[in-house]
Amino acid sequence: MENKFSMIATITSKGMVIIPKKVREKLGLKKGMKIKFIETEKGFLIVPIKTLEQSFGDGEKAMLEIAKEIASSRKKERIHDNKEI
Repeated sequence: MENKFSMIATITSKGMVIIPKKVREKLGLKKGMKIKFIETEKGFLIVPIKTLEQSFGDGEKAMLEIAKEIASSRKKERIHDNKEI
């Protein structure tokens, strides 16, 4: 894989890093989004974690509703399981 560009960022005393604007734009990162760090042999990948809406888009409302129903069902199961403990 060819390097297109490189940038340097500084880690603060609290372990925070400001991702350079050009990188945020290329990755489509917006305020409040989550990112995942994946270790590889050559370093780390930064992968944006998309919301259900971003993953399925507006045209896939049925898939979004199904995913929400599954999440709701799992939440109810966890609440039920915690009551039994």
